[in-house]
Amino acid sequence: MAELHEDCCIYRGPFYVSKENETFYVPKEISIGPFYHGGNKLEYMEGHKKRYHTEFSRQTSTEKLKEFKIFIKSHEQDIRNCYSEQFKLLSNKFITIILYDAIFIIELFLKFYENKRDEKLKRSMQDLHDIKIDLQVIGNQLPYFILEKLYKIVFGNQGQTYNGMVYPSFLTLSCNFFLGSTSDCLGVSEQVKIKHFIDLRRYVVLRGFPPQASAESNIGRTVILGLPGACKLYKSGVKFKAVDGDSINIKFEKKGRLFEKAELQIPKFVVDIGTECLFHNVIVFEQYCYNFETHFRNYILLLGSLIQDENDAYLLMRKKIMDAQSHRYDVVKMFKKLRQEYASTGSYYYHIAQALKAFYFNDDPINHASTSGSCCLL
Repeated sequence: MAELHEDCCIYRGPFYVSKENETFYVPKEISIGPFYHGGNKLEYMEGHKKRYHTEFSRQTSTEKLKEFKIFIKSHEQDIRNCYSEQFKLLSNKFITIILYDAIFIIELFLKFYENKRDEKLKRSMQDLHDIKIDLQVIGNQLPYFILEKLYKIVFGNQGQTYNGMVYPSFLTLSCNFFLGSTSDCLGVSEQVKIKHFIDLRRYVVLRGFPPQASAESNIGRTVILGLPGACKLYKSGVKFKAVDGDSINIKFEKKGRLFEKAELQIPKFVVDIGTECLFHNVIVFEQYCYNFETHFRNYILLLGSLIQDENDAYLLMRKKIMDAQSHRYDVVKMFKKLRQEYASTGSYYYHIAQALKAFYFNDDPINHASTSGSCCLL
């Protein structure tokens, strides 16, 4: 196996994956980049890529499109270095794939930003959501610098319009498409070198993470051994508080004169049809590229320790911490699979888990007795 380039950040999937989870690392609607190009099940979208290329061409000049292609050609090796495999694709073929896929993404994001429906693209109401999920698959990526540069080639002048609209930054378009709000990109510096869309999703939720997190990672320890579920903690006196903000910065505070009260503050999060796929891909990407800063993985594993059964899930839903569109049983299954698939390593959350266990396993036997049974005190 050839040694990977230091810029490598796009992988076909994890080295090992259970049969149950392998579907999370394969696109179902559209191929982006060379890994899955030409797949029979994804051919449907190739016609739409050509159509988007035509529509995009009408909005810009021939010179700009040539500049597009020249830039890709001049950075072909840089692009290839971002992938974990050495493709045997000829240069012209490789460049064409990158060009059409980049234009498709840019045009798709612009249409979404303008709130324009593409009736020809739809086979069902689910299609756009499926495409969004596919654009967050670890092997189904384009390097972000290519998308950003190509976008700037066309929209590089301040005040320039597109379809009568003053253009936003590509970062704004990206956040709007994946997060549903342009405000979510606030605080994300344009100077940050985003690797691709999965890296962007991870970066956004890590914005509020303490800078000392890595130094306090407690290498070799785990956050999940023996941690009671949310309902047991609740009945032992731990209060659960929903915190605004798209972040993974969970906090635990003891209150009262004798510190007899405790509060676990968890940022609100949403679980929808694409959440499980996103979680798997961010975790695997983090293992490849941020091996000593696997904060997202440890955040998910901490949540998984809190959500051990349906009652735990119901508690977090009642406390407005988790907005789960699916049945809470599906949420429990999701977190169970995540716990089984990925092992916890050193974690910033270690001290929170230890504090929770210390509060739960106090010296008062009455407190222990009150934590059994279902969680009905909501």
